[in-house]
Amino acid sequence: VAFHTKESIHFPYFLLGLLGVAFVLLAVQVFNEHFDITLGTDRVFSNKTPSPPHLSTALVATAIALLIGLYLASVRGWPLLVFIGFGVLAMVFYVGPPIRWSYRGLGEIMIFLSYGPFMTVGGYYLQVQGVDIPPLIASLVLGFLVLAIAVVNEVPEYHEDRMVGKKNLVVRLGRRRAVFLYAIILFFSFAILALSSYLGTIPVYSLLIFTTLPLAFRNVIIAVKNYKSPKRFIAAIRGTAIIYTVS
Repeated sequence: VAFHTKESIHFPYFLLGLLGVAFVLLAVQVFNEHFDITLGTDRVFSNKTPSPPHLSTALVATAIALLIGLYLASVRGWPLLVFIGFGVLAMVFYVGPPIRWSYRGLGEIMIFLSYGPFMTVGGYYLQVQGVDIPPLIASLVLGFLVLAIAVVNEVPEYHEDRMVGKKNLVVRLGRRRAVFLYAIILFFSFAILALSSYLGTIPVYSLLIFTTLPLAFRNVIIAVKNYKSPKRFIAAIRGTAIIYTVS
């Protein structure tokens, strides 16, 4: 945001927005765990039935995030409600009924949009009260990286997801094709990063992300060789998370 605007950064709004996102992430985790357990996804191959977390935690976190969002919309512009509304739809209904995005093959798209364009452009609007193409392009890097995490995380859970009817991308494509999709997603992440640098839409120091390129190649090799072995496949998941953290 600071790179794309000459205006002063409003740190109180930034901190409030960050706090709101933190409560949203808390709610997402609780909602997902609750519905995964109650719908049986987490115990397909287990005789134990874990206790689902109470929805009250997610509801309180959602309420706090909404209050923060409504306040920010009132002082920075009501178009922020578009970002807030999309966030609620993605958060509550990722695995929650009646929509259940992840069961319809749309979960990965919601993750890509939520953690990429909507979160980045929403943060940009919060500061400058407008939207622009350069931060949108830059947001695609984060969007594709978090999409890579989503896909690679689903590979070890292929059988469980398939048995409970969760028709995510990995279930629809199969593990082998999903691994190649994962490689393509990583390629797009670095390609857009290079394009953004060429167009001058990101600061030069962002090119430090290219230091993780060898790790990306290593992750793909591990994934291709071990997509049938969940235990060995974990290294690819960890490596992808490291790339996203560095970015």
